[in-house]
Amino acid sequence: MVVRAQRPEDPEDKAAVRRVITEAFGPEGAKVADLAEALAASMNNRLSFVAEHAEQEGQATQQGQATQLGQAGQEGQAAQLGQAGQEGQATQLGQAGQEGQAAQQGQAGQEGQVVGHVQLSRSWVDAPARLVDVLVLSPLGVLPRYQSKGIGKQLVARSIAEAEKAGAPMLFLEGSPAYYSRLGFEPGGRHGFTRPSVRIPEAAFQVVLLPAYEPWMTGALVYNEQFWAHDCVGLR
Repeated sequence: MVVRAQRPEDPEDKAAVRRVITEAFGPEGAKVADLAEALAASMNNRLSFVAEHAEQEGQATQQGQATQLGQAGQEGQAAQLGQAGQEGQATQLGQAGQEGQAAQQGQAGQEGQVVGHVQLSRSWVDAPARLVDVLVLSPLGVLPRYQSKGIGKQLVARSIAEAEKAGAPMLFLEGSPAYYSRLGFEPGGRHGFTRPSVRIPEAAFQVVLLPAYEPWMTGALVYNEQFWAHDCVGLR
């Protein structure tokens, strides 16, 4: 199994993305899903990305060969059993073959399934000279059964690359420092930034400085109004 994390979110992904978020965030899932939809609408669905389940080409080839071999073997065995008059055993072989093919079809049906999602949205840093447009990474979610497979890491890397491409000087988030520090994020306070709310633990308030950053760009992070409207500050 491989996962592509390069596809921008489409409007048709709305239901699948909502499922990812609600399952990933547990009791707060519905609230965070509402936030993600509001943020996506405010950004015209820009800077939202999904990870898809995708079967490796080699695995697909092996499964196809296995199916062909299995069918050939079943036909040969069935013919021999038929010649021997053992119709009952031939029926069992046919049932086993059908079950194997059904399982393979179920795996193929996962192809293209949305298993992860990340959203970037506009916020600001209230610098002494003026407001500075920045981006915030939130939410990031992966279906529970696909977690710990590197999907979140892929989505974060894509987010940093897209934020840089968009010309943002900084990308902020609130989350586990043990996780995000491995992906390039640093404590926001280290660079003179202050949290948008005291509900966000100091250690969870993190930032990546991008090439457009300049040293004068310091101050308080001011969240997009949707974070406040959905009371999602400090939840992610």
